[in-house]
Amino acid sequence: MPPRPPSPNAFLDPTTTHIQGIVTGEAAIQSAITQFENGQFRSLRAAAEAFDVPYRTTCARFNGRPSRQQTHDLERALTPEQEQALKKHLLSIASWGFPLRVWQVRELAEQL
Repeated sequence: MPPRPPSPNAFLDPTTTHIQGIVTGEAAIQSAITQFENGQFRSLRAAAEAFDVPYRTTCARFNGRPSRQQTHDLERALTPEQEQALKKHLLSIASWGFPLRVWQVRELAEQL
């Protein structure tokens, strides 16, 4: 009997770490790299195949290229905490009946 394919929802989030006990996504890539560095695999390609992750992606991570999520985090103007503070402030101002215009929100964000 052939192995059952993973759920279609498994591919929606690349940072998913477990599906029915199987390590997937970025966690699988990091596990493959760690086990290769620990000497459990003779080559990075063998480690990538064992974890069923793309070899070229694993090789890129091994050579220092950040994931898309990490790259996106570096492009953010505000930290998540600053975003939450700004959101809370904007909601309170709007609840008073004074919603701000886009340029005013931008100015507030720049002040943080």
